[in-house]
Amino acid sequence: FNYMNTRLVTGSKLTVILALLLTIIFSTTAAHAADNSTDAPKFGIKPATPGTPATSKGYFILKGQPGEAISDAVIVSNPGTVPVKLVLYAVDATNGDTGGISYYSQASKPTDVGAWVAISNTAVELPAKTQLTVPFTINVPKEAGNGQHLGGIAAQLVNDSNSGTTATNQNQASMSVKTVTRALTAVQVNVGDAAPILSLAITGAKLNETNGQKNLSIDLKNNGNTMVQPKGEVTFTDATGKVTLNAPVALNNILPGNNITYPVEIGNLTAGTYKVHASLDFGNSNPAVYDSTIEIKAPAASQALPVIGKVVASPTPATVATTVAASTDNSSMLLGILIGFGAMLVIGGLGLGGFMLMKRGKAKPLG
Repeated sequence: FNYMNTRLVTGSKLTVILALLLTIIFSTTAAHAADNSTDAPKFGIKPATPGTPATSKGYFILKGQPGEAISDAVIVSNPGTVPVKLVLYAVDATNGDTGGISYYSQASKPTDVGAWVAISNTAVELPAKTQLTVPFTINVPKEAGNGQHLGGIAAQLVNDSNSGTTATNQNQASMSVKTVTRALTAVQVNVGDAAPILSLAITGAKLNETNGQKNLSIDLKNNGNTMVQPKGEVTFTDATGKVTLNAPVALNNILPGNNITYPVEIGNLTAGTYKVHASLDFGNSNPAVYDSTIEIKAPAASQALPVIGKVVASPTPATVATTVAASTDNSSMLLGILIGFGAMLVIGGLGLGGFMLMKRGKAKPLG
């Protein structure tokens, strides 16, 4: 639950010609090399009192009642050789697309633990080789539900140069890359004295195909008040009763109240009707079970694609079509003119060179 991550936020306007792309590539490479240097900013965040029952796992696990205020502190450190400016803020946790824990960005408005945390000092400047203890308070709402709630406290690097690389050509075509670097420590708040409720439901399954690869999407819902880590298997049985697929499933934490869709690769099963059975253990005495019937259709016969000009028409809706539109951007028109002019120069030069060679090699009469 303690980690540092760097996110890239990109944006573009108009069309960027080759020279501009090369500029961005070289400048981004130089920036990355600088980040790995000994003078690059370094920082971290962790609980101020490690080793206690509340921080024995390396992050906060705090207990509180609805309406109660909980006080604690984090240590923000700079082990590097250059000073750093940091902004501290609280965020909610969420699940990734296929399970596991991730955390929202600073721009997202928190509604759970992230909204409960009040940090005493949100703007921190740390000289090299120093650290600072920053207190915070968690105000548990009176209406907070019993069970586990998860969020985090993040320390994010403030870069006076906006931490971005932007290149622009004369026609205002530009591309910018912005990096966001932060460290985070998780804050888990167990609310109330009620016993943990473990509940997991498999609410559906759907057959999908992407780029010729088939998978079965399983919809999962954590109906309890405690995080669960489902583990189990999905089996396919054909019309003869033969088990043709036995796929293991192992997920990281699913937060209370959250839904996720988990893909299970099923390989190249032949066309036919299959019975699907899913069984997932999650810490309760009874596993989550799901049974359904799935039909796998034979692939459609290949068909020739009619070509009309530069447009390719596809007979199957599953085919992903990419359309390249003619650009009306001035930089693209200028690029086309320059290429055409350059080609004319090359052709003209070759013709002139050939004429001179023929003239120089012309035979002279004897005499």
